Amino acid sequence: MQLTREGNLEIRGVSTFMVAERAPLIIVDGFPITGGLETLNIDAIESVTVLKDGVAASIYGARSSNGVIVVTTKQGKRGALNVSYNGSFGITQAPDLKYLNRTSAADYVDAELDVYSQDPNSYLNAYNGYRYLSRVNYLKVAESQGLMTTHDVEAELAKLRTNDGIVQLQDYLFRSQLTQQHNISLSGGSDKNQTVATAKFIGNRGNTLYTKDNRLIMDIRNDWKPAKFLSFRLFSNINYSTGQAPTRPMSDFLSYHSQFLIHPYDLVVDPATGQPQDIYATNPRKIERYNALPGLKDMSYNPLQDLAEEMTRQQNFQFRIGGNVNVSLLKGLSLDAGGSWTRGNAFVRSISGKNSYRMRVGYNDATSVSVPSKHYIPDGDMLNETRNINQAYTLRAQLNFNREFGAHSIIALAGTEVSRDVWDNNTMPARFGYNDQAGTFNTFNYADYIAGNYNADMLSYTTKPNASIGSIAFRDNRFASWYANASYEYDRRFLVSGSIRLDQTNFFGTDPRYRYKPLWSAGATYKVSNEDYFNIPWMNKLYLRGSYGINGNIS
Repeated sequence: MQLTREGNLEIRGVSTFMVAERAPLIIVDGFPITGGLETLNIDAIESVTVLKDGVAASIYGARSSNGVIVVTTKQGKRGALNVSYNGSFGITQAPDLKYLNRTSAADYVDAELDVYSQDPNSYLNAYNGYRYLSRVNYLKVAESQGLMTTHDVEAELAKLRTNDGIVQLQDYLFRSQLTQQHNISLSGGSDKNQTVATAKFIGNRGNTLYTKDNRLIMDIRNDWKPAKFLSFRLFSNINYSTGQAPTRPMSDFLSYHSQFLIHPYDLVVDPATGQPQDIYATNPRKIERYNALPGLKDMSYNPLQDLAEEMTRQQNFQFRIGGNVNVSLLKGLSLDAGGSWTRGNAFVRSISGKNSYRMRVGYNDATSVSVPSKHYIPDGDMLNETRNINQAYTLRAQLNFNREFGAHSIIALAGTEVSRDVWDNNTMPARFGYNDQAGTFNTFNYADYIAGNYNADMLSYTTKPNASIGSIAFRDNRFASWYANASYEYDRRFLVSGSIRLDQTNFFGTDPRYRYKPLWSAGATYKVSNEDYFNIPWMNKLYLRGSYGINGNIS
């Protein structure tokens, strides 16, 4: 099992190269959950089992193709009410940017000069066309046009070579991550009835400016055994999380590119005062042109302060409830029946403030050439918002058999399952001229703006903000399944097993040829360490195992 760089879990790799499910299936107290492992309270977990071979498919179907993580939560303890608290505080050091192996300011300046010398006219055209130029390229254009003397240009280039922007980013953009966790657990009960309730709060201050997230997890579980042959279990879970982070990605600061605003020689903080400062970000010719027009906004760029002007905030709420009943029918034979239901919503909101560099430049660029008092982008914030609603349920009935007859042991199960997973996502159109206090926004002609019908009358259209028209996505996954699994073991040394599962699902359409494809597996195990002749002091367990099966995946 490994955690990828993107934060995803993989168990012995992934099962697909296509656009299909890559995450392992997570089972909690017998039923799948729609959230990830981060939605679980680790202080409420009793045990974790990881399944990867074909046998897992017999119980969980195609969704198990990337492995299954089976989690069992803690049961209430018999006795008087017990209250416990568990808390922790952790610090994760700020990232050390030297391991990115970014080029030095001196080398970057020399590289830009080399590229400039190959085609000076293209940079002159960019300057006259009011397009963006890096500071190094502008200095060479200014020198060629007599706007600056060679002495002044060389003096500034020498200064840029000595700047160490990457160290400033490490010192002022990144910080140590602070994490706090608090868990309260209440447990108690009698021989027939035990209850446990837990509440956990997790708070993180992120390792970059203005980032933070919080999560509250609440669990209740009740186990009731009114008779020797009968038991019930009820459980519920509430997950609520919030988070915020700058909308502008960190790649804008760390992935140097000719069209990015920040380069390794740019200092985001004044070394003399330690305060955030403006950096070169806009073509001076463009600034001169816009200064001659009334009503336009300042186009200075202060990277650290600008981060707070564009924020993305999210809220997630998930509620899960379920239960099951177990009935002992005969010796070694029992019936399990139960289900779970989940309902949740997610809300993501990104606001680019009217004072952010992106919106100031967009407002100016979208000024009408023919009527300078007219702006194709209204003054105000830009709002992008996504809302998601999800709902899922699973119903299952399963017969279990477990008996030993001398040296022979048989374990088998057979069951049926019905499940449905609905996901409804709505991305709103971008709102311009938004006022967060009043909740108002301006009308906007998306069709003409996106088609470029206004471009000819704009001062500039190359940097205009993206105006998304929004989107709607809907998913409805339904399954009706039957499965069986059996294993036979002789003398605790030789074991053979087999499994089969049949899924009826809306994935396969209406063609009967694709609706009855069984998933199956067969396997065998030789427990070498259980042989009388096995005597290796430094090894206490040695099994030889093999299995083969046919599984699937879902997209």
